[in-house]
Amino acid sequence: IDRKGLFSKIADELDKGIDDDSPFRSLWDGAKSMIEKPLEAVLPSGRRATVKVGKKSARYGLALLNVDPGEEKLEPIPTAEAGGLEPGRWVAVLGIGEGPISVGLLSAPKHTVQAAQKVPLTLGDWIEAWSNDELKSTEYKDIILFDSRLDTRQLGTPLCDGRGRMIGITIFHPSRGTTYAAPVGEVLRDLGLK
Repeated sequence: IDRKGLFSKIADELDKGIDDDSPFRSLWDGAKSMIEKPLEAVLPSGRRATVKVGKKSARYGLALLNVDPGEEKLEPIPTAEAGGLEPGRWVAVLGIGEGPISVGLLSAPKHTVQAAQKVPLTLGDWIEAWSNDELKSTEYKDIILFDSRLDTRQLGTPLCDGRGRMIGITIFHPSRGTTYAAPVGEVLRDLGLK
């Protein structure tokens, strides 16, 4: 399959799992424009392996990516529930290679977030007033808040506690100084893996 053909197939599969009014729609549309070749993973040995899109979580805008490691033995990241952690604990967002991308403090292990859905505005529209009753929003419960600054390309990466256990997966960065993560247990349940 040529690059564009494979990309189109992956994009079509992911598109099916994300509603048009989802707050993740604009993030996904931006990600589609960045991908130009088939997805690959580089294993610790340096060998490249094709990545296939597996189960999807429309709730969190995430997709499970499957990699066949062949004979190479890969160790999964241990997981833990974030609910027992207290605010002020150190957390780290893992990156590629050695060390974390970012280190920060846990602000809230279980927080409810209201995310506005797409508002039909175009450039040049003039807003005089609006009613909160007219705006549609989606409620996300048990979201993890932490204060690490991430680039949008780093969303979907593991959030770990001080013992190296994955407690969440980064999902969005709405403002300076705050980043949100979906609790790993909730994501696993949503994907039907727990």
